[in-house]
Amino acid sequence: MDVCTDPEFHGDECVSEAKKRLRVTPPKIKFQAYNLMERAVSEGVAYGVRHAHKHTEKPGHEIIIERVTSAVMSSLGEIMDFDA
Repeated sequence: MDVCTDPEFHGDECVSEAKKRLRVTPPKIKFQAYNLMERAVSEGVAYGVRHAHKHTEKPGHEIIIERVTSAVMSSLGEIMDFDA
């Protein structure tokens, strides 16, 4: 006799049995890390260059490097957890 149709069952047993029957295996998802990182770096470089040239037509080499580095790290931070 099924636990849920047994007149002497306890409610928790029925819920537990129902959960076992309904257990679904989630799909396995595989990310393409290289493509994600390449996109983040590319977007970061483009943003950093635009930002470096935002207030001046000829920013110094150091400013460009600083803006690009900051933008790339920010972009990578959106797809990666560095504290893990």
